[in-house]
Amino acid sequence: MDVFQRIVTSGTIIYRFYESYASCSNEAASLARRFKWNLRVLEKIRELFKLKASQNQGRLSEPDVELLSETSNYMESLAASVNASCAKVEAQQWWSEGTKKPLWLHRRKELRALENELSEWASRFDLRLVGLPEELKAVIQPGDEHDKTESGILLASSKKIRAIQTLEEKAKRARIDILYRNEMPKGLKPISTAEQGARFPVFQYKDQFIMLESRYYEQSHLGILPYEEWRASLGAFVAAMNELDLGIVNVLKCIGFVHDNSIENRPQFRVLYRLPYSLSSTKVPSLKDLINNQPGEIGLLAMHPLEHRYRVARDVAKALLFLHTTGFLHENIRSDNVIILENAFPPQGAKFPRALGEPYLVNFEFVRSTSVSRGVIQAKWLNKVYTHPIRQIGDERYINTFDIYSLGVVLLELGLWRPIERYENQLKSCDPYQMQQELLNIAEFVSTTMGRKYWEIVIWCLSLEGDREISASSFVHEVLQKLEDISDALC
Repeated sequence: MDVFQRIVTSGTIIYRFYESYASCSNEAASLARRFKWNLRVLEKIRELFKLKASQNQGRLSEPDVELLSETSNYMESLAASVNASCAKVEAQQWWSEGTKKPLWLHRRKELRALENELSEWASRFDLRLVGLPEELKAVIQPGDEHDKTESGILLASSKKIRAIQTLEEKAKRARIDILYRNEMPKGLKPISTAEQGARFPVFQYKDQFIMLESRYYEQSHLGILPYEEWRASLGAFVAAMNELDLGIVNVLKCIGFVHDNSIENRPQFRVLYRLPYSLSSTKVPSLKDLINNQPGEIGLLAMHPLEHRYRVARDVAKALLFLHTTGFLHENIRSDNVIILENAFPPQGAKFPRALGEPYLVNFEFVRSTSVSRGVIQAKWLNKVYTHPIRQIGDERYINTFDIYSLGVVLLELGLWRPIERYENQLKSCDPYQMQQELLNIAEFVSTTMGRKYWEIVIWCLSLEGDREISASSFVHEVLQKLEDISDALC
């Protein structure tokens, strides 16, 4: 359990430092609370393994040794980064009681950078907790849900989503009924009539900004889900995503859904998402929209900083990890199903094309809990590009590996800043495995635009064989940690 000890040792020093300055700064007080909770979590995990050993003549059983090893590897990168931050804290030697506040004010800029670094570490820690095995998460109590500066909110949301999925059918139907509406809410005002017909129209409801997503379905006949099944399946998803705390991960909070049969022969459900802030535009573009926003056959050079692209990749990967660890699969990951939200008041004042906003995964068109199997998806060549070869060929149960493969295609487009349609001549007539190989060939150019580490991530995603599920620790090691490291190096 050396990795836990290293995090606890460094974390304790950091906690004491920020606790001593809590009276000087709200940020210091917040960080102190977060690190105190983080340390308590690690102690709980250590206590669990000690208890297991004491129940087995002082030794861990083989399965527990494997669990400890996997968890240690999973947390290793966090240990390294917190040790580095701890060294910075120790080097400052700001421990004099009499000079606390003057020094804090004098070195405010330097301390702000350290605060940001440690706040990011605490956020990573929270996300890693969501990906822990269920046995370990069971011993962790989230922070005070009424204190929004506390750690554990992400884990609390994850647990609430899991709880919704395990409800008995009657209780689940009751939750769905609460969120189901027969008509659109009164007082829902379109932001702009110019955007009528938009794929994701935005409305204002009281002091909230709401985005609508339409899901069309056909009337019940052979091979098509009837209304009741659509309502139940979609409702289960809406009920689960209603438990999300706003803005904690790049998946939007659902606040309800409506049945709409106003269009003849084209009934639909409309999902209502609450947006985390007001937008700079009435239009909600997808990542593909932004990539396509360049004239001519040959794309112009992107005008945004490269670190924005790494951040988008990292945040989409974080959202996918959260979904998978809470028991949901997306099953429809494409660059046009990643929307980019641009705050009306961006921190640096920059807007597209000189900046990229925040990405959010949407259009869970085939979303199901992982306990439900689906048949093979028949699709046009463009859809097949995002689909793992195994899913194109046979009726295999959908697993998280297929989502990660689709993520690889999106990261490829993002890295090249070119839509995959540009490679139609190479891909359109390929069989499933030829298509996979062509994507790997195209990915060779990513090392030039984004660097070798990003290229390794894309290659790993696109090379997955699809014969087994990918563990959270593997995804973190091969994808998320590398994206976090690149982002840190550039920020």
